[in-house]
This record gives sequence, C-alpha cells and structure tokens, in this order.
Amino acid sequence: MPNRRESFAMTTQEQVWNTAWILAEHYGEAGVGVAAEMAKSFEIGGKHEERDVWLSIMDKVRELTAEHGGRPEFQQ
Repeated sequence: MPNRRESFAMTTQEQVWNTAWILAEHYGEAGVGVAAEMAKSFEIGGKHEERDVWLSIMDKVRELTAEHGGRPEFQQ
C-alpha cells in the first residue's frame, strides 16, 4: 500500500479536473480563490507537490469559469 505522499503524487489529470469541476460548480469564480488558499496552505506546510496540484486545480477552475460566465457547463 503506498504511503500518503506517494498516493498524492499519483493524482491523475482526471482527479484534478473532477476537483476543479466541483469547485467551479459549487463556488463559481470564487473557486479560484478556494484553490489558491489550498495551494497556499500546502506551500506554508512545505508540501510543494501538493501545492503544485492545487495550482493546477486553480488554473482549471479559472478556465472552466471563464468559458461559461462564472459557472462550468457540461459538454458531452
């Protein structure tokens, strides 16, 4: 069984996009700030890989909300 650090390092792009989608859907454009605060907390804690994941989530929330007037839109 991988340890906690190894598990986090195995975050997939699908997981990152799913998290971004949930934040964008729940918070709209404010989800960018939520993800930024998560990234900042990991930065303070010295967890740079985790910070990088949250920065990626932040960018994706920004992309999702910018494209659709502040809320994501499901496309098949």
